[in-house]
Amino acid sequence: MRLYQLTGRINLLRKKLEKNFMEIGSLLATVQLEGLYEAKGFSTFETFVDREIELPRGTALKLIRIVHTFDREAALDYPLDRLLGALAALDGEFTQGAASHAQASSRSFAGLAMPPKAPIRWD
Repeated sequence: MRLYQLTGRINLLRKKLEKNFMEIGSLLATVQLEGLYEAKGFSTFETFVDREIELPRGTALKLIRIVHTFDREAALDYPLDRLLGALAALDGEFTQGAASHAQASSRSFAGLAMPPKAPIRWD
């Protein structure tokens, strides 16, 4: 019964994902941590998400990571796309803009030679 209630709440909240992402992530984390998905015969949380939750699996898993990674009050000060970008940065991934900026920066310094070191005097 609890799984049914949580699933219904998640699927209702997802209609306003930008506003409700922390609550959705928290509810999904509860289902995952307590193994509630097993009550419906699912062997894995991922299979449960694929079949019962009206969100892509990757999104659902990222929402859980946001809940576990960021302070709730601080996270609510930022839009979801910024938090997803922060997760990507923590994972070492670059966004397209960041990657092109890094390439441009490395090209701009590629032709510059380092100045010679001053000779060491041993007097």
